[in-house]
Amino acid sequence: MTTRFRALIIHPEQETALQLEAELQKLPSFFRAVVTADLASALSQLIQDTPFDAIFISELIDSEEIFGFTLGAKETPVGEDVVLVSVGKSGEEPPEGLFGIEHRIVEPFTQEALQNVVTLAQKTKLENSRARLMEAIELMTSMVIAEIDSTAHARKNGQSKRAISAHIVEACKTFHDLSPDFMSTYYELVIDAFTSIAPPGKENDEGATPEDHARAALMQQYFRD
Repeated sequence: MTTRFRALIIHPEQETALQLEAELQKLPSFFRAVVTADLASALSQLIQDTPFDAIFISELIDSEEIFGFTLGAKETPVGEDVVLVSVGKSGEEPPEGLFGIEHRIVEPFTQEALQNVVTLAQKTKLENSRARLMEAIELMTSMVIAEIDSTAHARKNGQSKRAISAHIVEACKTFHDLSPDFMSTYYELVIDAFTSIAPPGKENDEGATPEDHARAALMQQYFRD
């Protein structure tokens, strides 16, 4: 997965911040870095929906203030997928009470350490995207199942021209453009949902209900792709 790496650097020492920015610029995936000296300015960047993949926070800043910032950052739309990285000095232990931080780098900055941050950011974004996708699929699948059952029941009662709502069909089509990796997740969730639902109505001699037959026909018609 190609990443245009975007970083927000929060450090009260300008020289150190610029050293980190210069090292980040050497990364093949580097795109942009924003440097600020305080947490308030950094949070305003996030509130304005400026996208970042990682936020580097100096351990010179008070731990309680850092924790408050991490809570606020994660509540912003662009902060959900951001990796929070503390910046310390080699040979020094991180400050006590440094909560909300997911990774740590130390001076002098190395390409290996920064590439690890890029990899972590990619992993975080992928995992969060998958979680949001799963939530959307589960919601849509429950709506589709309810719509199919409603339509099947209507057809059983003589409404032969009753069809699946057009907005449901169009909504399902949005999942057809998923990447192969995400498409496998889509199929797993949909198959699991449809194979676990109980058939409604009274069974006939063959163990199937009229709703079952209508449901099967509808599923084949609208989900064969």
